[in-house]
Amino acid sequence: MAASTAQVLEFLGRVSQARALPDLAEAVLDFALKLTPKAQAGSVLLLNEFLGRYEFVAARGWDLQKLRTVSFPKDQLVQHRVYGDRPTVIRHILELDRALWDPEVVEKLQELGPVAATLTLPLWAENQLIGYLNLDHPHDPEAFTEEDIQRLVAYQPVLAGLLQLGRRLAELEENTALFRLLFERLADAVYITAFDGRILEANPAAERQTGYSREELLGKNIMRDIAAEEPAITYERVNERLARGETVVFQEKKRRKDGTFFWTECAVVQFTYKGQPATLSVNRDITERKRLEEELARRVDELSALNEAAALLASQLERKKVVQTLVDLARRLTGADYANVILFDEAGNVLETIDPLGAPPLPLRMRPRGLTRHILSTGTPVLVEDISPDGRLIPEVRTPEGQVLLANPALLESGIRSLVGFPILIRGKVRGVFYVHSKRPGALKPFVDPLSLLANHAAVALENAELYEELRQSEARYRSLFEESPVSLWIEDFSEVKTRLEDLRRAGVRDLRAYLGEHPELLSETLGLLRVVEVNPATLRLYEVTTPAELQRHLPTLIPDEVLPLWREELIAIWEGKQEFSGRGINRTARDRRLHILLSWRVLPGHEEDYARVLVSIMDLTPQVEAEEALRRVNAALTTLASSLDLPAVLALIHEEARKLLDFEAFFVMRVDRRHKKLVPLWAMEEGRRVELPELPLDSEQTSTAWVAVHGTPLFLGDVERTPPPVPFRQVGRPIRAWACVPLVAQGEVIGVLSAQSFEP
Repeated sequence: MAASTAQVLEFLGRVSQARALPDLAEAVLDFALKLTPKAQAGSVLLLNEFLGRYEFVAARGWDLQKLRTVSFPKDQLVQHRVYGDRPTVIRHILELDRALWDPEVVEKLQELGPVAATLTLPLWAENQLIGYLNLDHPHDPEAFTEEDIQRLVAYQPVLAGLLQLGRRLAELEENTALFRLLFERLADAVYITAFDGRILEANPAAERQTGYSREELLGKNIMRDIAAEEPAITYERVNERLARGETVVFQEKKRRKDGTFFWTECAVVQFTYKGQPATLSVNRDITERKRLEEELARRVDELSALNEAAALLASQLERKKVVQTLVDLARRLTGADYANVILFDEAGNVLETIDPLGAPPLPLRMRPRGLTRHILSTGTPVLVEDISPDGRLIPEVRTPEGQVLLANPALLESGIRSLVGFPILIRGKVRGVFYVHSKRPGALKPFVDPLSLLANHAAVALENAELYEELRQSEARYRSLFEESPVSLWIEDFSEVKTRLEDLRRAGVRDLRAYLGEHPELLSETLGLLRVVEVNPATLRLYEVTTPAELQRHLPTLIPDEVLPLWREELIAIWEGKQEFSGRGINRTARDRRLHILLSWRVLPGHEEDYARVLVSIMDLTPQVEAEEALRRVNAALTTLASSLDLPAVLALIHEEARKLLDFEAFFVMRVDRRHKKLVPLWAMEEGRRVELPELPLDSEQTSTAWVAVHGTPLFLGDVERTPPPVPFRQVGRPIRAWACVPLVAQGEVIGVLSAQSFEP
């Protein structure tokens, strides 16, 4: 019998959790035993290349401790000498072994019990024989069949490959352990401890890591005095695994002498120290890595939440529902105390304040020199990290004329300490302000980017809501709004689709979903019944065509089979009489570019029964989806970077990952040398080839690169001719038009800069 999906998944789960070669070998052996029901015992023999002998690493049904006292010369196995290292069934193997092995070895094996039949599977990996998987039956010589052999042979490459990987990893751990014993020179903290946690010895890196001197560390208990909390694995379990000879790796939060916390990755092994059993623990500070992992995970979660937000916002066509959804999402994302939206008419007068979750008791009339007036007039967002008791904003917010703005007294009375405000642009003009308030200082700064994207989504949704409302009021005005909308809009005729579904209902169909499962051809048939009445210019731009006629010709390409799952849900919505729908799917442009779309539709008033006029909006989610994938790639790249000490390879990887996110022709990384007050080039590329750059003085008044390094502030110039840099460029060769430079910060200090440049704005 072949392995079931559950068996394979269980096997993969055990493999993924295996921490040592014996664990992996046991997982392989257990999987083989489940594939061969008549097998009552089994073992895994692997070649010790250093000794040139085969040794038992796992056993079931046998005493593994006794088996480990036995090993076999490389060329003295029955499997090799008699059966030529091929999969086979060997009957009464111990009788055959008697002629090849020492009597003492045979006697030890016979003490374990009889073996009537052995199914042996040679393990080949990388064109080398690395061992044997043996399944045994003590009494029945005919226990195994050719079918049993073939079943195991089918999995041989996987099982052998895993065991070979386990061997390589075990060798790597041994080598690593040897290097880590270079005690005094190791950059990671190393402790020698008794099994009760008492520190017997510590290296200089442990002093630097904890802030304690060696004399202070000796005698302390690493579990009680240094650890800040219990690790995920208990110390009792660690000691059990150490007693079995395993290397135990886990993460632990620790406390320094000054009370601050840090994270370490601990690798612990058991060894003999001054004649007594002890543990050797190597502790690597991974605080920054944990922070990056958490930050990247948060970014990915934020991006996923924003994709969800786009779907939710785009599905609403009523202004108050849009704001309600926006506020709910902002509150869920940030944990803020208040969120609200202030809407303005075309003239800039307050039209409405919508605060579903409540807002500070601000007057409806704007102050002449307040934050709302400032956002409305400048169109720029505002971040306030704290508000002092006298109303001063931190950081300062100034008007274009240089006046310092103060907080509204109502904010102080409500206990507000931080806030962000974003302009909501509808058709290029500020028509609203989206506020999020918190009673905690600095609480909203980490969420500025996702909130900004959320505000942009809300702006599009509010524009759609406004568009829908105006469509109901004026057909003439609808024409202008329809044409000018930045969102892809379609007027479609679903009436023939509705009629086809009603025919099915009259024919006795009651469960459309089940019927579609039995008749999938109905999806393509009904899709062909759709009629496009009209599209707006944004649709033509999105699908990369120039005229509605060209769009009509390309419809079979634009709406590929990939959209059928989405169309199934639309049919079910029509079947259930729903007047609106929203879902995600795939379309393609006339140039065969793949689009991730959010499709929403609503039946227009007067067509609720026949669905003859349906307003369809299509939002392009491709940038968000690609950004999410880019973040995942960056996460993977950073994981790779965290494990590499090869600086050129690290810089090359950074360059390649940056190319996936940005379009640039030139790129460089420089190191800050504060001792000599200069910037030292580490890596530079221009138009695909390495180039040499001169060193630069660390003087913010001489170069823009030094300005970024000194001030620790990123600088992004979309067009240096329109937005001059703080220090004029001295152009050499082809002139740079777009320039970006960010500081590289470690432990609060700028250690370098990274810059990307383009010859086009």
